[in-house]
Amino acid sequence: MTNLQWEHQCRLKHKKGPVINHFVDSGVLIPLRRTLKLSMMLNENHPFCEGKYKSWKDRRSEQIRQLVKHPTTVHPFSSFQMYWEYMMCLMYFFSYMILCINSAYSWRTVHRAPSIENSAPTKDAVSI
Repeated sequence: MTNLQWEHQCRLKHKKGPVINHFVDSGVLIPLRRTLKLSMMLNENHPFCEGKYKSWKDRRSEQIRQLVKHPTTVHPFSSFQMYWEYMMCLMYFFSYMILCINSAYSWRTVHRAPSIENSAPTKDAVSI
């Protein structure tokens, strides 16, 4: 394999600003909408992004493709997806820990046999 396949140095001129500025340019709450959309788009800092999209042009065309064809989809290499995975791992960890602790310390109350004293009716309870 040649050296070009392993190390890519893009020589294209970069356009200024993110792609989202061209798509969300009017309306209400523009900074908030841009931030939310940008978090759901392809993130260049994602660990797997550089392996799949080698050049700046590939990353930019993927961002444009997502905004045009799939505007409501969360990209698998987005920062939102990465933080969502971290949050879900923590939620699963804590729920399993609580499940283990709950099942370890509550087995007596669940499997307790009914006592004879509590099941028999008393004289006060019987009315004639």
